[in-house]
Amino acid sequence: MFDIAFLGTSASAPSVDRGLSSALVLYRAQRFLVDCGEGTQRQLLRSGLGFRKLDKVLLTHGHLDHILGLGGLVSTFSRWESISKLSIYGGRWALLRVGDLMKVVLRGGEVAMKIKLVTVNPGKIWEGEGMTISAFPVTHRGPGCYGYLFEEDSHRPFLA
Repeated sequence: MFDIAFLGTSASAPSVDRGLSSALVLYRAQRFLVDCGEGTQRQLLRSGLGFRKLDKVLLTHGHLDHILGLGGLVSTFSRWESISKLSIYGGRWALLRVGDLMKVVLRGGEVAMKIKLVTVNPGKIWEGEGMTISAFPVTHRGPGCYGYLFEEDSHRPFLA
């Protein structure tokens, strides 16, 4: 069974009560952060879920309100957490923007963390531990926008 924690549900600007876009999908030992708007770290801490085992980020698109939280998250992971690698999945344009952001964060070699940028295309993008994630294109402002389908593997055949 999948658990979803909505960390930010606001539009392009935060409000007093709602942070920028971010959700955490949990399945067994796997954790997937979908988008990472500003304030995501704080919301992870407030939710009680923390940073443990969070090593995959899925970006729906490259607008800043969905990616700007990555800089602080990478800095925190590198300095205070035991997470040594982070895989960031997204469309080509989103990953170009993330790459630019990481140049600022990683400048001077201050952050010793392996960051893997994975270009998403329609279809299966990840599988393991009894589940798969597939990407599908969505229409939004700008190129390379994706939604993600989380599917648990079948346990037994359905008998009518």
